[in-house]
Amino acid sequence: MDFDEFIKERTGCSSIVPGFAVWEVDNSDYLLNVDFPEMHIQLFIERGTMSVLIDNQKTFLLSNSIVDILHSRMFVTKASDDISAIFILTTETFVSNFINNKPPFSINYIMEMLEHPVLLLNQGQSATMKERLKLLLNLFGLRSHYHQYEMVKCALWMVYLEMSNIFMHQKEDENNSSETDWKRMLFMKFVKLIPLYIKNEHSIG
Repeated sequence: MDFDEFIKERTGCSSIVPGFAVWEVDNSDYLLNVDFPEMHIQLFIERGTMSVLIDNQKTFLLSNSIVDILHSRMFVTKASDDISAIFILTTETFVSNFINNKPPFSINYIMEMLEHPVLLLNQGQSATMKERLKLLLNLFGLRSHYHQYEMVKCALWMVYLEMSNIFMHQKEDENNSSETDWKRMLFMKFVKLIPLYIKNEHSIG
């Protein structure tokens, strides 16, 4: 099944240009045993959980998470009854033309997503991502707007930039946490050395 055939069979899936569609899902029945062909998939889970196979690797997806699958296959094995999710589906051709050699993502982001394609969001990040995606979905409804596609492209770019921003902040927090842990370890070593040497050594060194 190719990209066009796939999106035509999806209830609630919208597309205004070849190679690009958005799919809003709030019914677990729509996701059961869905086999995504090889494509780019950005998935935001606002509520509920999903069990999927990404290139045959089992992954359990939680609410308030983003999944960024770069040109791979995904198969949904189970979705909770309370599922609420939004998919951005694109072909390699569309993404290449859309980005046009100016990717909104860093190389680190791409490498990380290839290995671990899931980002867990805090409440603020989740609320912001929901706003970005709702704007994108609403623009798909403006069929009579002369500049609909240009506005949709801007909204999609904003979604990509938001994902990149979330990734960079999370990496920054991880680095700060690692630095703090290292400083704490050095301090504890220092404290343990004090009773051993305090009678002989009084200098700062």
